Amino acid sequence: MGGIPRPLAVCCALAVFAFIPPGALPPFYDISVGAAASLVCLGLTLAAAGLVPGTDGRALRMAALYALLPLCLALGSCMWYAHQRGAPGSVFSMGTLSVMPIWEGAKLWSKAGLLLLLLGLARGGTEARRLAGAAGLAGRLWALAFSAVLVCLFAPWSLGRLLGLSGVWLLVADFCFFWLKTLLAALWVMPAVGHAGKKIPPWPFLGAGAACLAFV
Repeated sequence: MGGIPRPLAVCCALAVFAFIPPGALPPFYDISVGAAASLVCLGLTLAAAGLVPGTDGRALRMAALYALLPLCLALGSCMWYAHQRGAPGSVFSMGTLSVMPIWEGAKLWSKAGLLLLLLGLARGGTEARRLAGAAGLAGRLWALAFSAVLVCLFAPWSLGRLLGLSGVWLLVADFCFFWLKTLLAALWVMPAVGHAGKKIPPWPFLGAGAACLAFV
């Protein structure tokens, strides 16, 4: 029985990608509460990994504190912002938030709020990634899934549409571009932000960003 939680944690991390649209492609499992489902899967990954013998459970609980709570706050703020802008479809779906990029049409005050949320998530995510390393493969997949959620939320732009592609080439271009953005976020952007602001906790950025979007 001791070996069960490890593959369970890996499966939970992989499940996050089922609710995330890779560019112009729809999510593999498109539901109206896909954003909440992504959060649940991220949390279940850390919970299942914490049951593996020899794993530092405290490190995984701290990873949840630095990643899941900030992500809840950021997602809630972005959903409220999308709702106020009249986004079509359910604002609880990652597909809706991706189809209508939150940066487009945002005024200066709103863009400042979005940037602050992104900085807070990148700062918290960097610390969480370090702590989640205690979970081995599941922790690495968790960090990649967390980066994919950030890309979907803050950088969902379509390369295929920008290049004027259509059909299968649009889908291929966007799929590859999505994974390139995700890998860059996981391996370069978040570590760079985390190193630059390693003495600053993520909470001031997140609080200020949420306040900027609260009064759209």
